[in-house]
Amino acid sequence: MNMNRSDNPQLPHEISQLLARLRRWMYAYVWTQGLATLVVVLGIAFWLGLLVDWSFEPSAPIRIGLLIALAILAGLLVYRKVVLRSVRQPANKSLALLVERRYADFQDSLITSVELASIPETTNAHREMFTETNRKAVAHLAEVRLRELFNLKPLLRVALLAGLVVVSIGMFGLLATNALGFYLQRLRLSEQLWPRYTRLIVDGFPKNESGQRIVKIAKGRSLEVAIKADNSLPIPPPKRVEVRYQFDHQGSGRADVRRIGNATIGVDAYQQYAYTFQDVFESLQFDVVGGDDRVRSLRIQVVDSPKIIGMTIDCQYPPYMDKLARNLPVTGAMQIPQGAQLRLVGISNKALTAVRIHHSEEAQPRILDLSDQGATEFAFEIARLDSSRDLLIHLTDIDGIDTLEPYRLALSAISDEAPQVDVQLAGIGVAITPQAKLPVRGHLKDDYGIAQARFAYRTASNAPSSHIRFNPNAGGETEFEVEQALDVQALGLQPSQKFIFQVEAVDRCQLGPAPNVGVSRRFVLDVVTPEELRASLERRELLLRKRFEAIYQAMQEARDGLAQIDLAITTPDSNHHSRLRLQISRSLQDAERVGHETMAVAREFEAIRAELINNRLDTEEVKSRLKQGISDPLLEIGGPLTSTLKEHIEQLGSSLANQQQSLRHRQQSVAQADFILVEMKQVLNRMLELESFNEVLELMRGIIRDHADLKAQTQKQRKAQLRSLLED
Repeated sequence: MNMNRSDNPQLPHEISQLLARLRRWMYAYVWTQGLATLVVVLGIAFWLGLLVDWSFEPSAPIRIGLLIALAILAGLLVYRKVVLRSVRQPANKSLALLVERRYADFQDSLITSVELASIPETTNAHREMFTETNRKAVAHLAEVRLRELFNLKPLLRVALLAGLVVVSIGMFGLLATNALGFYLQRLRLSEQLWPRYTRLIVDGFPKNESGQRIVKIAKGRSLEVAIKADNSLPIPPPKRVEVRYQFDHQGSGRADVRRIGNATIGVDAYQQYAYTFQDVFESLQFDVVGGDDRVRSLRIQVVDSPKIIGMTIDCQYPPYMDKLARNLPVTGAMQIPQGAQLRLVGISNKALTAVRIHHSEEAQPRILDLSDQGATEFAFEIARLDSSRDLLIHLTDIDGIDTLEPYRLALSAISDEAPQVDVQLAGIGVAITPQAKLPVRGHLKDDYGIAQARFAYRTASNAPSSHIRFNPNAGGETEFEVEQALDVQALGLQPSQKFIFQVEAVDRCQLGPAPNVGVSRRFVLDVVTPEELRASLERRELLLRKRFEAIYQAMQEARDGLAQIDLAITTPDSNHHSRLRLQISRSLQDAERVGHETMAVAREFEAIRAELINNRLDTEEVKSRLKQGISDPLLEIGGPLTSTLKEHIEQLGSSLANQQQSLRHRQQSVAQADFILVEMKQVLNRMLELESFNEVLELMRGIIRDHADLKAQTQKQRKAQLRSLLED
């Protein structure tokens, strides 16, 4: 034998054949198990796909995606379970080790033979060992049963599952050929939906651009979902239908819908149902489930309702007001001058498509179409605000949402009021002579200016008025003082008539058929003869003299009360002190009363003097007697002289603690009272002189009346004598 030979020894044919058969068995196992697993996976995918397609009826793109995913999964499975395991050929050593583990009788002879066969021969000992191990290994080959080397249970299980899957699909094809055919059409991306025994329809959920069925509602509103089931199918509509909902953030639930009546087959096309989502504040998605049908992925999106967040009014005032246009913010009920032209501008929190404005003067609402603009601002005009209006403004936004409540805007039309006329007669009583003038004093006022001021007069209550215009101090003034006189001498008044007049102010308003006219109180005067008015005034003078005599007497009593105040007690007690204060207080009150009443008499004489002047009955002598002789001295007595007396009395009351000072102040008070009495006596004498003067005047008026009567009787007798001579 050549010891230097390096060739590998060859395994016996029997061992090589065993290992080759074992390898083929392994390939068969792998392929059978891999293909059975693929069948199981495809079968499960078949049934899951059928369930998903029947339940959800996904669109073609989704089905394409699912098929691609299934193809990828099947490819990965074949690659890992079959291809990858088939490419890796097991080595002889691994196969021999597998046999050795199962059959212990080999006693490592098989594994040793395989290992020695892979080592080149180098020595005779090596060949002898190789020959011996081959012999032992070949001796036990007859015991090897390849089937016992494999665990067939996993293979049988997966094969059984594959068989069940195939049988189930076959049975489904036999029992539901149409369904299988329809499913295969769906796998070929048919858009036709599955035929069902129940068909539910939910209206009012249009598809958006992405194909989602959605409806938008304002936050906090409720939404009633109308559901109907086809009543023409072989099986009646379901007794029970429910909604299953899921809020966007948290919370889900389900609820039965309300069945509306019972539809009659052949009469009613649909069975009606309804469900109300109450007070929805969060977006949600829901399904409607009933029978074997399901309407999926209906969405309720909650959005803010449109509302007005700001509004202004551009106000153009009527021209006669002479006011610049203003932009007024709306803060509630708006007071707008009548006749103004308005442009209302509103701002919304959302883009709008339409605005509806209702108000009482228009039967149909005014609609502003903003669909092309989608703006948050809107405007509308009122050509002329003639009366108050309540506007109701409804907004519709780009989501199709209307305002929860209409925006109410109250426009109160402020009418232009007539001018205010506040005037009084000055120096005129209730009677006038035909030649009198009637002074009026007061003020006129109007918000936007007075165009004309005038006297309106008539001589009977039902007679039309005549007007005498007098111009104000400045044309168009809003307020000014009035000091005017109406001269009635040229009006031809007759005694025994009634003269009625008032002051009128005409404004500049141009809104109505005529301007507004403001009027003063109505003055109603009796027209008398000069003699009648003089007699009336003389009677007033007589009454005033008697009234002043009473005031003079009260002043004497007040002077005596001051003189009787006893201040000589050296140690007065508290009762005496209280009596003194009571006497002083009474004296002070008497002085105040004398002063007030004297001033009132003075004003009455001034009024008599003014009436004489305004009725043109005055003479310089009468005016002088009334003013310098009576009214002015009375004003002096009732004013400064009485005020001085009160000061002395008050000083007396405050100096009771000092007997010397109090005696001095009492003396001053008595002296001042005596001085006032002297002045009052002088005025009384002048009143008597005036009365005597008036008596003389009355006597002269009597003589004149007697002369006039005698003249009239003489003329009457002469006419009688002439008539007698003519008759003879």
